[in-house]
Amino acid sequence: MAVINKVGICFENLEFVNITKGIGGFLLDKIHTSVQRTAINAIEKMETADSVWIELKNDIEYESYLYPDSGIITNDSKRLFDRILKFSDISDITLEYDDGTEERYYVPWDGNGYSNELQKIYPHSESLIIDIQKA
Repeated sequence: MAVINKVGICFENLEFVNITKGIGGFLLDKIHTSVQRTAINAIEKMETADSVWIELKNDIEYESYLYPDSGIITNDSKRLFDRILKFSDISDITLEYDDGTEERYYVPWDGNGYSNELQKIYPHSESLIIDIQKA
């Protein structure tokens, strides 16, 4: 069985973070496959996890591309946590395995297109909990 090396979080505006260390808890559940139109002239097979729960620890190690910066940011948990708290827009989770393969799981979404009303964030002194559940 392949080992997961990185957990990627992609945001609605295409910002991303690849986490290599500092995940305290992790669950993708109620996964299902669909084929649907995703954009003009694009139909894709998609894996969706209707239940997402991730605990990010304060000692997180990651690489990211977050606007308005024009480069890679690393290991600034306050900046990443502030970004997650400010916007409810996680669109998908990517798992990267040690053999180089990847799996992408979209999260359930309900909202105006830019903000996901299903995304709940719970800050704690030692971590940040991301909870996205389809009712």
